[in-house]
Amino acid sequence: MVAMRDYLMSDDLAEGFRAAAEVAIDTIRGLPDRKPVSPGSPDEELDQLFREGIGEEGIGLKEAVAEFREKLAPRFMATPHPLYLGLVNSSPLPGGIIGDLFISMFNNNAGAAEQGPAAASAERAVIGFLCKQLGLEGGTGLIVPGGAIANLTALIAARDRALPMWRESGPLALPGDPVFYASDAGHFSLQRAGQALGAGDRSLHLVPTTNRGEMDPTELEKLIRVDRRAGRAPFCIVGTAGTTTTGAFDPLDKIADVAESRGLWFHVDAAYGGAVSLSEKHRHLLKGIERADSVTIDPHKWFFIPMTAGAVLVRNGEDLLKSFDSTPSYIPTDTEHPDPFRLSFACSRRASALKVWLAWRAHGLRVVREAVERNIELTRYLEERLRKDGFEILPDGPISIACARDVPVGMSDEQLDKRQQDLARAVVRSGVAWFATVMHDEKTWLRFNMVNLYTAREDIDRLVDSLLACRQDLR
Repeated sequence: MVAMRDYLMSDDLAEGFRAAAEVAIDTIRGLPDRKPVSPGSPDEELDQLFREGIGEEGIGLKEAVAEFREKLAPRFMATPHPLYLGLVNSSPLPGGIIGDLFISMFNNNAGAAEQGPAAASAERAVIGFLCKQLGLEGGTGLIVPGGAIANLTALIAARDRALPMWRESGPLALPGDPVFYASDAGHFSLQRAGQALGAGDRSLHLVPTTNRGEMDPTELEKLIRVDRRAGRAPFCIVGTAGTTTTGAFDPLDKIADVAESRGLWFHVDAAYGGAVSLSEKHRHLLKGIERADSVTIDPHKWFFIPMTAGAVLVRNGEDLLKSFDSTPSYIPTDTEHPDPFRLSFACSRRASALKVWLAWRAHGLRVVREAVERNIELTRYLEERLRKDGFEILPDGPISIACARDVPVGMSDEQLDKRQQDLARAVVRSGVAWFATVMHDEKTWLRFNMVNLYTAREDIDRLVDSLLACRQDLR
């Protein structure tokens, strides 16, 4: 038996890490040529491999890496592939991948600054940069696992500022039912947030949308008036900057006017679309975000950071302290800056800000900005190609989501919806690309979402060729 202290000097440790580096290099370099993009769903063979891999004795690091390379790597979805155009999952910057390794190596708890001083400084720098980008000068915030937790954190702060009696005594202490507002195209995590708040599903009031799914401010005002007349207690409006379905941007400036006139907290879910703040060409889409009380933005989406690394930003850090602060005696605390565990749910926190900082330090923001702008340009190019080949295109796409429909003459609405699903499945089965369908305006659309460092025009041409070939096969 070899003690782990002795193992530190073993050949297996050194060779295992070198082999892992080779796997990473070969995988990243081979992405453009990998096929299929999707390996399909788990099966009994894969389940059995994982079940039998847990035992009293290990096989060694080098052998485990070799097994991963041969048997497991091919079974991972190739999310960084140039033609992974599915959910808002990005190709990570190599610096972020290495950052994840370093975070795991030191295993600091980023909940308290004294337990992870470098992590704390990195987090302050990243949060400070994001606040400045979005016009929340002097604001603060936290790195969190993702947009759902960011939205929930902001909603708790909004609730506690508007309805302070709720924190101590629960919703029964309120004069009326608590409600908050988002568009009917807002993220599904907001419904869950209502449940987690203890306010229930009906606390989220959905505002009708126009066009691609932009909130209608006039309808928002009507809902607020109706709710207040009915004795309900509104506490927050959530605007969306880049819906997950179609990439729509709510009119943030007009929503901010409503929030200000009604005395409500204004939160913006910019988990996906917030990255356009880097681009002079596209940042106008965020006009009004600088008036928000809080913002959700996910570096692990369009800033090309490995998952998970979301962020919640707040204009006034005191709002988070009022909702979450506690100071157990056994944790040494930072006297200059409130420790993150005092500003959020989590006590144990991965030092994820370090990989954000290291990725940007290694590659620079210019790489991110150019990728964002290139993704948008290529998405418009995809729409142009599909339009010329007879596809119906959802118009006025602002960012890197394209929605299209194959519309053969003579099909019913139900048949057309099935047609899109069949076409998407056919392309995915071919191995060329991975994308899905989405419901918008009571129709099923092919949905292509590009958040990728590596996609080029020739990839789009290859995708269109595959779509046309599969379309012909279906006919």
